[in-house]
Amino acid sequence: MSEPNLTLNNVAESDSDDEYDSANEDIAELSIERYTTDIQRAFLKGLQDADNIDLDNSDPARDINELAAACARDLITNDTAIDSVQSAEFNDAKRQILKSLKTSVLLKAFVAASEPGIFDKYFPSMKRHYVRFHHGNSFITAKVLKKFPCLISEGKVTSSASGELGHVLGAILECAKITQPMVRINASLEIEMLKILVTTWKGKTKNGLDFLINTAEAHERKFPNQNKLDSPRNVLVPVIKNYDANGQQRIEQWCTETFKSGKHADGLEILKRFAKEMRPNLTGHKRAKLPPTVLESQKLKFYAMIGKAGVQDDFYDVLEQESVHAVHANSASFEKTGAVAPKWLSAHEQFATAVVKAMLLVKEGQTCPNCFQPGHKLAACKNIHQKTLENAAAFYTAKFGEMTSSSIKQIPNYISSYAKRWNN
Repeated sequence: MSEPNLTLNNVAESDSDDEYDSANEDIAELSIERYTTDIQRAFLKGLQDADNIDLDNSDPARDINELAAACARDLITNDTAIDSVQSAEFNDAKRQILKSLKTSVLLKAFVAASEPGIFDKYFPSMKRHYVRFHHGNSFITAKVLKKFPCLISEGKVTSSASGELGHVLGAILECAKITQPMVRINASLEIEMLKILVTTWKGKTKNGLDFLINTAEAHERKFPNQNKLDSPRNVLVPVIKNYDANGQQRIEQWCTETFKSGKHADGLEILKRFAKEMRPNLTGHKRAKLPPTVLESQKLKFYAMIGKAGVQDDFYDVLEQESVHAVHANSASFEKTGAVAPKWLSAHEQFATAVVKAMLLVKEGQTCPNCFQPGHKLAACKNIHQKTLENAAAFYTAKFGEMTSSSIKQIPNYISSYAKRWNN
C-alpha cells in the first residue's frame, strides 16, 4: 500500500484556533532550553525583531498552512530518503537548518509552537493562532522524519520527541557532528583525484577541459564549506602549465596581458577564460606527458570517471604504485630472511593517508582535534559531548578533561591509554 501524502490536515487533530489556558504548564519547560545548544542559538538570533507575523486576516488558517508547507520545502530540498545517520547529507541539512532558523521568523514560530507556553513566551501577539502553528509544527516534523527515517530506526530520536520539531532538528545537527570528520576526509580524497586529472589532461581538447571545470564545480557544490589547504580552485591552476616551450610562452604572455599585476583571479576563473580565449589558439601544442603514480583504487576511479564522461582519449594514462609487498620482496634484506611484508589494501592505504593528513592539520593547530573544524582550539570547542566516547579528541589528547570547559573530568583508563600512546 502506498504511503499517504503528508498534509496539514493529516497531522492536525483540530482545526480550532481557540485560545488556550497555560496556567498549569510546567514553567521550567516553557523555554527552548529543552533543545540542543545549536538550536537555541539559531532560534534566539534576531528573535527580538520577530514577535509579530503578518497573516491574511480573511483566512489566517489557510495562510498558516501554506507558510508551514513553504518552511518544509525550504528545509527539505529533495524527497530522497536518507537511511543512514552516517550520510554526508546530514551536513548539508545542518547548514540549511541553521541558516533557516537564524533568518526565518516563520520557522522560529513553528519551532516554538511545540507547547502553548513556549509559543506564548516568544510570540505573545500570535497567541490566538497557536493551534494552527502547532499543526504546522507537526506537519514540518513529519516531513523531516520522512526525509530522515534513520533518525527513528537508529534511535537518534525517541518516540516521545519524534513529534516535536525542535528535537528532530536538533537530532540532525548532532548526527552532522559525527559525520563531519568523514566528510572532510572524503573531500580530501576527491581533491587528490582532481589533482590526478589536472596532471594527466593532454591540453588539447575542449571536452577534457570542460570535464575538469565541471568536476571542480561539482566538488564545491558537494563540499561547500570545507576549509581545506587544497581548494579545487587552487588545484586547477597547473592546468595551464607543462605545455611545450612555444605553447607555454604564448600562455604566459596571455596571462600577463589578461591578469594584470595586483588583480586577483582564482584557478576556476583563470581556467574558464583560458578555455574560451586561449585553448582554441593552441592547436598543435600539447602538455608534457607526466604520468602520476597512483594507488590501485585511485587508478580504478580515474578510469571510471573519464570513461563515464567519455573523455578517456583526452587524458594520459596513470601508473599504479608498486605495492608494499613487491617493493620488499625485491629487497636484499627480505631475500635473506625470506620474510614477506604485509600488503595493505589500496583502499585502506588511501583512507589512512587521508586520516594522517587530517591529523597533521590538528598538529599544526589549523583545526580543532575534536570536531575537526578550523578556527578554534580544543579549549574553545563547543561540540564537546557529555559522553566521553563521543569525543574524538579524548582518544589522543592528553588531559582532555582539563583542556575543555566540559564537566568531563574523569577519563576511563582504557581511553586515556590511547592518548598516552599518541603523545609518546
